[in-house]
Amino acid sequence: MTGFMSVRLDDQDLGYQKIMDSINDIISKEAHTGFFQEDVVDGIGLAELMAVHEFGSPVRNIPERSAMRTSFDTKEREITDFMFQVGDVAIFENKTTTDQALTAIGDYYRAEFQNGVITKSLGLAENAPRTISRKGSDTPLVDTARLVNGINTKVVDK
Repeated sequence: MTGFMSVRLDDQDLGYQKIMDSINDIISKEAHTGFFQEDVVDGIGLAELMAVHEFGSPVRNIPERSAMRTSFDTKEREITDFMFQVGDVAIFENKTTTDQALTAIGDYYRAEFQNGVITKSLGLAENAPRTISRKGSDTPLVDTARLVNGINTKVVDK
């Protein structure tokens, strides 16, 4: 008679399923950072106001001041690095939720946008002398600060 040996295999999940759940959660959502239709201050829609400045309005004699695009383009590497750092914390270390991670990434870009506008480091078209006289400042896109402070981040399902 030949002998049989009994072997017991115990498969323990050491975190794989949690990582996969985090990845699936992250790929099902996205962060939107910008100016939204519902953002209205003093009867003025911030999305429309920013669009006029971002692309210019020859009819209104407003030059293009592409603060959104320029702030992203000049800080793309830093934003990407931050995105990977936050992603590692959310996925592998499980120290934050997906919504918190995506909001942090959007808020990082928001801060880069605001800093670029306030410090005038984006190379935006200068204000006209008449505008400077009316505002009392030569900083483009900053008058009442409602525009520069109006940028927000939303996390949405894809």
